[in-house]
Amino acid sequence: MDGTNIRFVSTPFIRDNKIETREYQQSILEKCKLKSTLVVLPTGLGKTPVAIMLIAHILDKKNGKILFLAPTKPLVNQHVRVLGETLTDVNITMFTGTTRPAKRNEMWKEANIIVSTPQVIRNDVMEKRYDLSEVKLLIFDEAHHATGDHAYATIGKLYRGKGLVLGMTASPGSNMEKITEICENIGVENVVIKSEDDPDVKPYVKSMNIRWKSVDLDERTKRAAGFLKILLSTITGELRSFGIQISKTMPSKRELLDIQPQLRAIMMKDDKPSWVYKAMSLQSEAMIISSALEYAETQGLHTLKKYVERLIEKGNSRSSKKSERTLLEREEFKRLVSFLNTIEYKDIVNNKINVLRDLIRHQIVTRKDSKLIIFANYRDTCEAILEDIKNVEGIKPVLFIGQGSRGGRKGMTQKIQAETIKKFENGEYNTLIATSVAEEGLDIPATDLVIFFEPIPSEIRYIQRRGRTARDRTGNVYILIYKSTRDYGYYNAALYRERTMKNELKLLRKALDETQYHSEFTKETVHDVNHKSQGGKTLFEFDGVYEKNTHDKKEDDPNYRTITVDNREFNSGVVEHLYAEGIKIKSESLPAGDYLTKETLLERKEASDFVSSILDGRLFLQLRKLKQSHPNPLVIIEGDIKTGRLTNNAVRGALLSIAIDFKVPVLVSFDAGETAQIIKSIIEKENKSGKTYSIRPSYNAGPEELQRFIVEGLPGISGTLALRLLEYFGSVRNIFNSPTEELMKVKGIGKKTAENIINILEKTYSGIAREM
Repeated sequence: MDGTNIRFVSTPFIRDNKIETREYQQSILEKCKLKSTLVVLPTGLGKTPVAIMLIAHILDKKNGKILFLAPTKPLVNQHVRVLGETLTDVNITMFTGTTRPAKRNEMWKEANIIVSTPQVIRNDVMEKRYDLSEVKLLIFDEAHHATGDHAYATIGKLYRGKGLVLGMTASPGSNMEKITEICENIGVENVVIKSEDDPDVKPYVKSMNIRWKSVDLDERTKRAAGFLKILLSTITGELRSFGIQISKTMPSKRELLDIQPQLRAIMMKDDKPSWVYKAMSLQSEAMIISSALEYAETQGLHTLKKYVERLIEKGNSRSSKKSERTLLEREEFKRLVSFLNTIEYKDIVNNKINVLRDLIRHQIVTRKDSKLIIFANYRDTCEAILEDIKNVEGIKPVLFIGQGSRGGRKGMTQKIQAETIKKFENGEYNTLIATSVAEEGLDIPATDLVIFFEPIPSEIRYIQRRGRTARDRTGNVYILIYKSTRDYGYYNAALYRERTMKNELKLLRKALDETQYHSEFTKETVHDVNHKSQGGKTLFEFDGVYEKNTHDKKEDDPNYRTITVDNREFNSGVVEHLYAEGIKIKSESLPAGDYLTKETLLERKEASDFVSSILDGRLFLQLRKLKQSHPNPLVIIEGDIKTGRLTNNAVRGALLSIAIDFKVPVLVSFDAGETAQIIKSIIEKENKSGKTYSIRPSYNAGPEELQRFIVEGLPGISGTLALRLLEYFGSVRNIFNSPTEELMKVKGIGKKTAENIINILEKTYSGIAREM
């Protein structure tokens, strides 16, 4: 913020004139002092100053240590430097995996503040080198990493109940389930969300111009991609011959990865067919070719050629896999290799690099003191960019890559990374050519231009990359996109996920703002936010992020105006409209359909997906599953189904088949708002009947199917586990009468699952169970 009347924080442990006093940061700080908090604040608006002020508060009020975690070593280095420059009268130390464990023990004892990557702390604590109970404040920078089995999640669980937690992120994720998982894993009770549009934040936001450049793929790269597409089509065709479900001729990596569980399930059978081994090899080949196609369509010929050369070297080695050897023998792969061998590296044309060169030249001419960052996913691409632009007048480029070795080439050591950042800051270099290691958190001031060599589908990485600019002054971002390639899909995916994330955060903040008390988040109740007063009286039951607070007496009935929504459907606009209408939302993972009311299971299909599902055959498989799952299914098609992809007769035929062959009613809506109105009308009609209904639908089947149906209703029991239980115990009664230890003898039933089964069987019915 410009002006000469800037005020600075004045408090013990913080040096004078180091942290500017900002109202929104002070407001966040006061909340963080009270309880463990996740702070969501846009990139460049000062999450670290909040952390430093909280550290000073803890040091002033309590005796104990502060543990400051960051996901990468360059970021750890940066935090050590910033803390050292900002704080006084403290002992700050940095932990790395290269420091001997005995030495870390000594450093732990002496330090006030320990800054580290999480892996080192996790390993030390699990090996009981020191005790986290000494830590009064635990900070998770870039807290969005705290999902799955990341070290952040482990440390969060080990620290639970020992002290105060601060989580910081600009981009927690695009769905409420992930946000809640983060909160649960790091042990926070409170979420504080600020956006660029908040009145107290807006004065500090610098403008950012984001543009994308459409680039033609050169003819030789198109030809190489053609060989790869033929290869991928051939391999997927062979997979289909074994009955493997693949919906597209050119499947994505995600779809190819999804084949693995299918094959593993077949492998588990005692009478597994011999072809399954061939199918597993084919799946591996398909993954290799899909990666090669991605190199061609996002990076260009240089990176593809490097990748193929490494494939050949690996395939000819003694340690090669069968899939790699088989791929090398395919005629289409040999033709690709023969074609690539006719091209010298010096003769390769990369139109993206040509456009990039023009952009950076214009930037330097316009502003000679500019600093630039070029992001690329792969080191081969980074090296090609460096080689091409190093002679551009005014450009002083340098690579910035991770520490790991790739293809026999060493990465950058932690020391070199730190030196590179310092030289970039002081102007010895003005152009950083970086992989993902530079995406997160690095505080590089006055970066005027950021270039994405390729789009990335992750909304988090998209936000982090562009956040390297527009910190101290207006910044520019350019995204390079090859025409008619997967680049477009990745770009649109990132935009969609970012919009979804912002909508989720708005809804969460609205929920939190409606009450004075912020709840504890639990993973078991993914969409539950229970707001209670300090006296224990419930002020506001927020069951499902979208539940509306009303004073209608009928709201005392937990099933009044209630709908169960599949977790994946929360990204749609329908849920938001239902919330606005006062519908109570409950979230589950539905085995079929998208919305479950008291008496109806609804499948919502956007018009484009409806057409696609006809073309790839998914529609009728989904309808069969929908029909088998519920006695009263309904399909809602949202949007205009007129399309050039199918004739009117084909669309009409599909609609008739749904209504007549499957006997499933079909409704058509204009948009998400109208879909919500249809669902609301269904809910209201069902509520008027006032009848009690079964949680599970009636099911017209034989005894064996009904036995499976009953057992699958137990917590954590899939169809496969239900069969195993029935085969082991012989009857449903025997299963229900078995103790925990006996249940655990069945393959796939762990202690937790067994205990959950016993708990639900022994639990006294309260009389207020949710009716569906």
